[in-house]
Amino acid sequence: MSKRAPPRLERLDQPPRDRLAEPESDEADRGNEPRIGGGICDDTRMATRAKSFEYADSIDEDGAGQAEGEAELKFPDAWTPEHLMLAGLVRCTLKSLSYHAGRAGITIFGGGSASGVVTRR
Repeated sequence: MSKRAPPRLERLDQPPRDRLAEPESDEADRGNEPRIGGGICDDTRMATRAKSFEYADSIDEDGAGQAEGEAELKFPDAWTPEHLMLAGLVRCTLKSLSYHAGRAGITIFGGGSASGVVTRR
């Protein structure tokens, strides 16, 4: 069985990002450098305002953590800060996927895993 390359996702209403477009006439005063066409942030019709989310947690001298007054969580000694960072990354990714799937009317369930390498200098 031959391996196939994974499908490439592109927006259908815009050219692929890896192709350079010639500057449009209203951009002539910016110089003659080609630009990447169809950027997601090129739309200036709607003003946006950044949302702010604040979080707080604490870890006591025994290694138990508590997030914003919620139930205490005891981290096993084998869980290093690097493991906790990877767990946070996986949880954030799954939460984001679930949110966007929900917006599309899709219910999903799943899990994830992550691995990383830390190099010391």
